[in-house]
Amino acid sequence: MIPENTNIPDNPKIRGWVLYDGHCGFCSAGARQTASLMRRLGFAITPLQTPWVAARLGNDLAHIPQEMALLTRDGLLLEGVDAYLYIAGQMWWARPFAFLAKVRWVDQLLRWMYRWIAAHRRQISAACRLQPDLPESGRGR
Repeated sequence: MIPENTNIPDNPKIRGWVLYDGHCGFCSAGARQTASLMRRLGFAITPLQTPWVAARLGNDLAHIPQEMALLTRDGLLLEGVDAYLYIAGQMWWARPFAFLAKVRWVDQLLRWMYRWIAAHRRQISAACRLQPDLPESGRGR
């Protein structure tokens, strides 16, 4: 459960926050590329390292940096593929894809692909020279 006693930006137009690893070039590039679309859908894009996010997620933050996450205004926290599918369900043209993902083998394939990309995101960042939004914190990830 997400603690309720932490302050989040109060903007009633925001339906939720897409959370990404600001220390990762691949993640940062993806956030920059989708920022306009996410804004139109009512989602703000925010690095996981933002102080209010860390305070809000507490212990849940320990395992999330490997994945993109979505925190909805009502406190629902979705990670990885589940976050992408939730967002896809908000777009009329992507709803069929979100529906197709309910097929077991499609869901398994998406999760395998997501885990592979997440595990190799640092190498992809280096090979493509993708710059992170935040400088490395020196924590040795």
